[in-house]
Amino acid sequence: MGRVQKTSIAQIIFRLGKTKSKKDKLKLAKEVKGDEIAEQVVYHALNPYWTYGVLPKKMLPISSIKAAKQLDSALSSEWPRLRGILNQLMSRELTGNAARETIQECKDTLPIVQRILKKDLRCGASVSTFNAAMDDKWIPVFDVALADEGFVIIDGNIVQGVPIEYPIWAEPKYDGIRTATLLAPDSTASMFSRAGKEFDNFPHIKKAIDGHAGFKGLMLDGEVFGKTFDDVTTVAHTKNGKKDDAELSYRVWDCMYMAEFEEGYCDRPLVERQKMLTTALEGCPARIQQAPGCLIQSEEHLLQVFAEMRKAGFEGLILKPLDALYSFKRSRTWIKVKEMFTDEFKVTGFNKGKGKYSKTLGALVVRVGDVNVEVGSGFTDAQRNGIWKTRKDRLGAWCEVKYQEKTKDGSLRFPTFLRWRPDKG
Repeated sequence: MGRVQKTSIAQIIFRLGKTKSKKDKLKLAKEVKGDEIAEQVVYHALNPYWTYGVLPKKMLPISSIKAAKQLDSALSSEWPRLRGILNQLMSRELTGNAARETIQECKDTLPIVQRILKKDLRCGASVSTFNAAMDDKWIPVFDVALADEGFVIIDGNIVQGVPIEYPIWAEPKYDGIRTATLLAPDSTASMFSRAGKEFDNFPHIKKAIDGHAGFKGLMLDGEVFGKTFDDVTTVAHTKNGKKDDAELSYRVWDCMYMAEFEEGYCDRPLVERQKMLTTALEGCPARIQQAPGCLIQSEEHLLQVFAEMRKAGFEGLILKPLDALYSFKRSRTWIKVKEMFTDEFKVTGFNKGKGKYSKTLGALVVRVGDVNVEVGSGFTDAQRNGIWKTRKDRLGAWCEVKYQEKTKDGSLRFPTFLRWRPDKG
């Protein structure tokens, strides 16, 4: 009989959850190094590309250091068996009710198993924390392409822009939740936020993707959306699936092979990836569709198409050169085109900031109809200090604010301070 390896991973997780200090978290994360079981638990839990096809509905806590020690004792003897179960889940040899029953049999180690399946150690330590502790890019990072700021349109005119070459591809900018879908070898889908957090509240969309032959071995990049942004976020963030995703859809605008996504490099330009996506989507249920788009020929054409998209209810446009490779970061490979509005509002208060701004202005409070709205961006550090020192004199003053839209409750979405309006006082 082989030597039983001992671990302290549950105790490390418990202690990590009890501190808010980044320095202390890093020090605790370093205790994982050299603890073979702890290393494997963390890697299984945080590697974004290792998915298990089943998510726990109710997470069990690690309630005390005593409970953590008991968990560690059980893990020390049970880990080889648990690792075998996790491998079967990853390969989808074990699925459905059989998977859930097998997981429930791991009662002595269930709080740790659940954290692995949930891809969340629930201790306030991220992939970057553990990678820093190991002095290496030990755990792969979940990176997707992000659009950079490009064009801002106010009253039908471009007030901010960047150099681009026409023609350029344009797609609608959806007001939903960015969702990357990773397909297992059997085409079972796992859906993730752009930060790599797995979604478990989109069962209808997942069912439409699962098993579709064209998706085998692919990563799909797109957006889940509904009638409003609130519709999507309510479903995505409601616990225990109490909100239904039956009215939501998934628009996919890019794809690549999983091996390329894991490597962080795809050598095929957008036009080739689009053709690949069109083929992959053949025969797919209607709620999963390729994002529409068109070629923009000039600035005048850009404004025309933008106006049409806004009228159709979209947030704006995303511009993409057809010869561009997929960028696994924020870059001008993708460029936002969005509309903003400006208005003048009366200042009704001043809120102190936090962290860096704990001794100065955090946000102005302005009156929008019957609602008080915080405006916390658009200031230089000098402006923050100056406003904070003279806040008593500025109460009741008017300022101009840029914002994306008014929300249903009368607030402002993404408000940004532009300037004072002494002429309104």
